[in-house]
Amino acid sequence: MTWPKTRRATSVVALGFLTSVLLVSFSSRLFAKELISTSAGRVGDTVITTREVMLNHLIEGALYPKEGHTQLDPNQIKSREFIHETTSDLLETAIAKEAAAFGVVPVSNERLNSSEKRVRRLLRRNAQWRELKPSSEEIKNIVETKLRAKDFIKFKVDSATVPITDQEALDYFNANRLKFENLPFSKFKDTIKAYLTKQRVDSRLKNWFDFLQSKYRIRNLLAQP
Repeated sequence: MTWPKTRRATSVVALGFLTSVLLVSFSSRLFAKELISTSAGRVGDTVITTREVMLNHLIEGALYPKEGHTQLDPNQIKSREFIHETTSDLLETAIAKEAAAFGVVPVSNERLNSSEKRVRRLLRRNAQWRELKPSSEEIKNIVETKLRAKDFIKFKVDSATVPITDQEALDYFNANRLKFENLPFSKFKDTIKAYLTKQRVDSRLKNWFDFLQSKYRIRNLLAQP
């Protein structure tokens, strides 16, 4: 990190003292400025910054809380967690672009405004949120992208969900008899159907994500050596 230049001190001791004061007093503000200028990745011609990754992660936790959700460390942008979050944000951006291009799953103004208010209310006391000081436009853009992307994923999941037949379940059962020991097929039929349905949906989603990664030229710059 590049620290701001101080005026020439009259002695080495004075310079050291002043530097220490700067480190303690302004580190949080400086980390926010550094986040603004650091590119995390690209989706076509759209650049995603580490600042946006931080904001996206905070908003995700507010709108879709999950057990074990922890905050990202802005000083560890090469960490596995930060790189993984960046990848998620890049893909989410590509999905939102694809949804907009096809004119599907529009986000109503009422829902967008309601989600924005929820984000502001839940994060108003969050230290990282207050340091980053997101603008209204930043919040709106991230929230809208997130809502549109998640709605489109749900739409694709529903489209990819094709009922598994009894015969398909039985074929799986017979091909994996050792897993089920000597118990009858009827005991596992519903479980097998649920498993095969999820497997099929996951496969189709993965193929779709791979397609979007190629179409929108997704690049995670933090993952590069």
